[in-house]
Amino acid sequence: MPTSSRRSLWLARLAVLLGAVEFLVRALGRVGANWLSDLAAPYTSSTLWLAGANPYNPFKFLSTWQTRGGPNLGLSDWVSGTHSVYPPPTLLLMAPLALLRWNSAVYLFVLIGLVFYAAAIYGLLRVGWPQHSCFANLAKEPMALFFIAFALGFAPVHTAFHSLNIVLIASGAAMLAVVTSIRGDAIAARSDAVQEALAKPRSLSVSKSAIVIGICVTAAILLKPTTGVFLLPWLMHNRRWRLIAAILFSCGVITALSLAPLVAHQGMSWLADYRENVSFLFTHGGNADVSPQNTENTDRIDLQLVAFALFPDRTFASASAALVYLVLLFLFSKRAAWRKPNAIPEPEIRHYGLPLLVAAGCLALGLLPSYTRMYAAIVLLPLILWCFTHLHFSSARWLLFLLSDFLLNTSAIVRKLGETVGIIVRSPRLWDLTLGGHTCWILLAIGIVLLWAMREQTSLAPKGLSAAAKDAVPVPLR
Repeated sequence: MPTSSRRSLWLARLAVLLGAVEFLVRALGRVGANWLSDLAAPYTSSTLWLAGANPYNPFKFLSTWQTRGGPNLGLSDWVSGTHSVYPPPTLLLMAPLALLRWNSAVYLFVLIGLVFYAAAIYGLLRVGWPQHSCFANLAKEPMALFFIAFALGFAPVHTAFHSLNIVLIASGAAMLAVVTSIRGDAIAARSDAVQEALAKPRSLSVSKSAIVIGICVTAAILLKPTTGVFLLPWLMHNRRWRLIAAILFSCGVITALSLAPLVAHQGMSWLADYRENVSFLFTHGGNADVSPQNTENTDRIDLQLVAFALFPDRTFASASAALVYLVLLFLFSKRAAWRKPNAIPEPEIRHYGLPLLVAAGCLALGLLPSYTRMYAAIVLLPLILWCFTHLHFSSARWLLFLLSDFLLNTSAIVRKLGETVGIIVRSPRLWDLTLGGHTCWILLAIGIVLLWAMREQTSLAPKGLSAAAKDAVPVPLR
């Protein structure tokens, strides 16, 4: 699509308008405080933690929640949502929300989620189109507008707002860490080059960006470990060893601070309830169980779903998914560290391509091994940005085709179809292996195509860009 075409610009603006309407209807329009949302578990557990009580006692959940303004839904104490599995550090970070009444906490959470997501989108736009310093100029870029439309119509974000899941904040923090790292390194490289030429002291911009990255990654890990920990391979690839050490130290300190009052008031009795809650959720038909006993198991998008359908053993499913992840991560990282010596650099407007693809790839691959649902796919947004800014690569076009599945919550749509025709009841394992687990296969295909994308990114530029690339001045990145 020619970016200078007037028709393309108007199509892009129409797409943004439609995406905004969809976001208002499916994300903000479905937010409600009068049902057992995903926010209820960390909110109520944090309330109990602040009171010095056992935060993992399921029999205190509903009474505590209702005392704080939660609705009386007539639920049983054995509903999955009443068995919190959020670790103590998460409860410490959720304490500010737990100080508020339930309805107020919901509105504040939505506001925080909006701020984080808007900041992530804007930061990614500045990475994708760094030549534009204001939003008015970005509004004239069709591809930038199409990216905004994709971000507004992104089903995982709608699901996160609808379910009030804290992955919304964790994913926003993860993407802000990526944006800060890419832009901070580029600015630091330019600043250092100028200061070396003028024989001035070295700039502190690197350390400032490191502080922001450290805070964001630490928050992502403690709020949603299955999102945050998969940023560590990205930092390892960039050899940010001191930053990794600081993050792990911060996580340890916050964990100790969260455990101290818990142990002081409850001893270690809470640990037995925590383990039972985990077992309740992940086995024997619990809400997070990978087996067909859980009638909503196709909400999972990780590889454990299809692995369990092949061989019904939870250990096998976990190990095989982890193995596939490690193999793809190794091949991806190995290719990312290799560049042809005669490779033509990208045009200057796309000099963030390689570091963006590395970060986006690590986040995308992190969806494969552990328990994840549709809302966890918010972290695919940096990869979507890379695709829109590198449509001259065949791999980017194929990735965008696969990623378009996330413009709809196809897992929910397919499950309703299976329930209607009765296939889920008759052949549950076959269903999980095929249509029920289709999102798992799409994510695996994305992981494989990422290897192709990295090969194109680190190889010679396409012929159509050779002339522009020769005149471009590459910006050194650390």
